[in-house]
Amino acid sequence: MDSEVLDINWIKQQNPKDLVDRAKKNGLHNIRNGWPSHQSVFKGSCETLNFAPPSEVMRALSGFGGGIAGSGSACGALSGGIAALGYFFGQDEALDFSPLKKIIDDPSLSPSEKMRISNESLKEKRAPYAALVRFFQDQFGSVRCEDLTSPFYPDLVSRQRFYHCHRIISEATGFVVATAIEKISGAGP
Repeated sequence: MDSEVLDINWIKQQNPKDLVDRAKKNGLHNIRNGWPSHQSVFKGSCETLNFAPPSEVMRALSGFGGGIAGSGSACGALSGGIAALGYFFGQDEALDFSPLKKIIDDPSLSPSEKMRISNESLKEKRAPYAALVRFFQDQFGSVRCEDLTSPFYPDLVSRQRFYHCHRIISEATGFVVATAIEKISGAGP
């Protein structure tokens, strides 16, 4: 697996379990030192994989907290994890949508069949991101900040809520690093 930012040889020389454990600690360290959830996961993942997170990306992630600008939608830890995986493995060139352009106006295909074809054509590129989304759904029951924090209403600024979010950040950072290791080794998304 190619990555322009990761030192794949260095990663392959490390113990995967140790890297995942370190990632969880890095995510916690970052949130406890003032970085919001999304930046904690991104920064913790980068640091674990042996490089400093680019300040430009950290700035670009600034609005993702509180479920994207405090709206309660996608969890910041999820957004930071998606950003990290994209930074490690994402494309930096336009995708070839010509196969999809051929089916857009095909009257023989139902809308659901078109969606299935579209999803299938992007499945490999989306695999690491989809794995993180499934992880959130399986482990935490939702990908939405509002759902994840609802047990703490009306007191969202409570110690219990912050511990809950810290756990999510730690687990998300560990999952991102585990996914990167699997992708590099050819064993995962």
